[in-house]
Amino acid sequence: MARIRTAFIGDPAQIVSVYGTERMEQVAAISDLAPDILSRDTISHAREVEVLLSTWGMPELTLPEVDQLPNLRLVLYAAGDVRGFAGPLFERGIQVSSAWRANAVPVVEFTLAHILLAGKNYLGNCAEYRLKRVARMARTGVGNNGETVGILGAGAIGQQLIQRLKSFDLDEVVFDPWLPDDASDALGVRLVPLEDVFDASLVVTNHLVDNELTRGLLTGDLFERMRPGATFINTGRGKTIQQDEFLDVFRSRPDLTAILDVTDPEPLPADSPLWDLPNVYISTHIAGSQGNELGRMADICLEELERFVGNQPLLHLVPPYALIR
Repeated sequence: MARIRTAFIGDPAQIVSVYGTERMEQVAAISDLAPDILSRDTISHAREVEVLLSTWGMPELTLPEVDQLPNLRLVLYAAGDVRGFAGPLFERGIQVSSAWRANAVPVVEFTLAHILLAGKNYLGNCAEYRLKRVARMARTGVGNNGETVGILGAGAIGQQLIQRLKSFDLDEVVFDPWLPDDASDALGVRLVPLEDVFDASLVVTNHLVDNELTRGLLTGDLFERMRPGATFINTGRGKTIQQDEFLDVFRSRPDLTAILDVTDPEPLPADSPLWDLPNVYISTHIAGSQGNELGRMADICLEELERFVGNQPLLHLVPPYALIR
């Protein structure tokens, strides 16, 4: 019986970084793997390929380029969001499987850590203690017992975070215009209007996707509504924030803290006024998978490939409607 024909496609450095030699050898062990990593310039050499494996750096193939792969049935993507390349694939009826659930895990862990630290006002306390060198002059937090956490977006990351937070004595409120009521019931959370999230929460954490409905959705009026001493965490997308209005509020409200792992633009220019705000902490998009966390995404794709080879249902297929969410 002929083996499934596979190939890697995309940025070779990213593919080696995410999959590693051992996992690439596993792909070769269970399929007929093309010897070279493909690019959009070399796909015509791989007309027999049935499964493509990729990660960050996956090229956005045009319809004519997809048509150069007449046997292609599945793309396995060892990363998260597929909207940058999946459209033409879906148009040709090609399935796309993503390791988005695996990539969500480190983002959830990053967010959970900052939520719990925010209850202690850890970052603000450290900054004030360093500045004043007098312990009693450094503000502490209100604590985490019975406090409210507001979650913007209940996709893969938001849902995992909701479940993790149930281990703590915290109340959760959620804003997600796409989440049906029955889904919120199943998650055991309250769906509330966006304004109510900012009014009620000690911590607001943003996991909204970037689309036409969410760009600029988080305005200065919302940030102004935040409770004294509240914290805003953004691991979603920088474009969801009205940045000038955000700057105005965080300049005038030194009691607030912002933890921005994403910005607009990204990377943040050296002359951005965000750098000058002592209550805004900016990191270099580190919440997602990195280091030994990358293998978790590759393992998802390997498991999917094994299921595909064995004619078993795939577990991580992306539905075409996800492109507009």
